Amino acid sequence: MTQIIGGQLADKHGGEVVLCVSGFGWSLAILSITIFASISNHLVILANFLNGICQGLFFPAIISIVSSRIIQEKRSFLYSIVNSGTNFGSVLSGLLGYAFLFHNGWEYVFLTIGLSGLAWTLSIRWLSRKRKQKMHYILLNGDSKEHKTINVNIEKPTPTCVDVPWKLLLRQAPVLAMFYSHFGQAFFNHNIMAWAPTYFHETFPEMQDKAWLYNISPWLIQLVSNILSGWIANKMIQNVVSVTTTRKFGEAVSHVGAAIALLILSVVGTTSDHFYLSLLLMNMAFLLRGFETIGSSINSTDLAPSYSGILYGMMNTGCSIAGIIGVSFIGHILHTTGNWSLVFITIACVCFSALIVYICFGSGKRLVHIDS
Repeated sequence: MTQIIGGQLADKHGGEVVLCVSGFGWSLAILSITIFASISNHLVILANFLNGICQGLFFPAIISIVSSRIIQEKRSFLYSIVNSGTNFGSVLSGLLGYAFLFHNGWEYVFLTIGLSGLAWTLSIRWLSRKRKQKMHYILLNGDSKEHKTINVNIEKPTPTCVDVPWKLLLRQAPVLAMFYSHFGQAFFNHNIMAWAPTYFHETFPEMQDKAWLYNISPWLIQLVSNILSGWIANKMIQNVVSVTTTRKFGEAVSHVGAAIALLILSVVGTTSDHFYLSLLLMNMAFLLRGFETIGSSINSTDLAPSYSGILYGMMNTGCSIAGIIGVSFIGHILHTTGNWSLVFITIACVCFSALIVYICFGSGKRLVHIDS
């Protein structure tokens, strides 16, 4: 729920401020675990709780910055680079975390992550203060020496929480389509990330020495896909392809590509004879899934830039629910049937339904009657 609060605060006070608060908060929470672990388990739980609260502020603040500082023709590529950082971080933390855990102990893992977070936050704060009077991170076409200065003391009044047209926003078909399509993306991501290791472990027990392949390769594949899709989206918009068409293209590649890969996997990936084919199909699903970055993930910056942080916070809160309920639901299917084919088919059906809704009702046009 802090994602909604984070989006509201970012839209009102600036994403840079919220980003720094988030960074300091979760970094200190991670560092405190190394101290609390020797005192009380309840304090460790409290630190993790505070970590989750602060992490919830992060991405809505990013979206608010992208929406308010970057022109529409450049947003997709920049956001794709930012989003690919989560994939790179997952791979890096997994590799370094294992090395630290094996050689030094778990405390060094938390110390490294916490201190790195503090260093990153201080860097962001320093850069934002240094450039505040120069330019608002607007990317311009043409000569790189060109500047566009903004008087930062003259700001457009930002609505308070009570001024946000909540009911009107939630009655818009493009907003609801964006929410559901992103829910479908989250349903795929959470379930595949949660259950893929179990699937490979149970289906291919003789290939446990290859576990690193299915634990690391999807993150690397999606990192490349995120950046590639952002570059494609920028080129499409710059070549006068409508934003609506670009967003629907991203969602179509993402949903259809991942769903088809899972459907094929449900047929050929249920026996122990096709490990590498199953791994290829899983990686293909993640490769195409990376195109979500130019679809619903950034759509809130198109529909209502002034409320983009709030909309993204609401959307990502729904994704968290997808992670909680969806993973439990798939776990129930596995517990009652033990059928991996049914799992993959279920996830594919959710992807197809999300795409149908988005194709019918999604849009990249600004809701001028709400945010002019």
